[in-house]
Amino acid sequence: MYAKGDPQALAKMSVIGPNTILKGPIYHLAYGTAPLVYTNTSASTDGLTVTTSAVAQTPLAYNVTWYCRSGANRGLYRVAYSTSTTSHTFYLGFPYDIAVGDTFVPIFLRVGTCMAQFDAESTYIEAQPAYATNDYMIDVLEIHAETAGQEYAIFKFNADQFCSYRA
Repeated sequence: MYAKGDPQALAKMSVIGPNTILKGPIYHLAYGTAPLVYTNTSASTDGLTVTTSAVAQTPLAYNVTWYCRSGANRGLYRVAYSTSTTSHTFYLGFPYDIAVGDTFVPIFLRVGTCMAQFDAESTYIEAQPAYATNDYMIDVLEIHAETAGQEYAIFKFNADQFCSYRA
């Protein structure tokens, strides 16, 4: 409807809807800051527990994916059900013993519907947000934490985000 050469400022935009698939980088507290890496401090022969120093925020049950960065389980992901900041437990354990010194990266997301937060300008997904207000329900299709500093998620906003009324 606007003529070519019209001097008013215009911007071309795309509307994001519940079927729009997005790729979002995952950072910790600031754009470009890689998610924190934690070192396991207690051996686990059943692969059901990772013990670390306190993570930055209190996790939500079933909303944190742990990626094994080093050790026998390197390259594997598991979702924790615990809300402890130091003892992270899993229903589906890692297949190999977890040794003292193995390293892990927690991403406060999970494949499927989960809670998420973005920075103030929505340029990245917060790796360890403090859930309270400004939370979003998203549907995560993939999480990639293989390369330090290049972690990202493929996701779409849950249809609930587009309702006219949310409590």
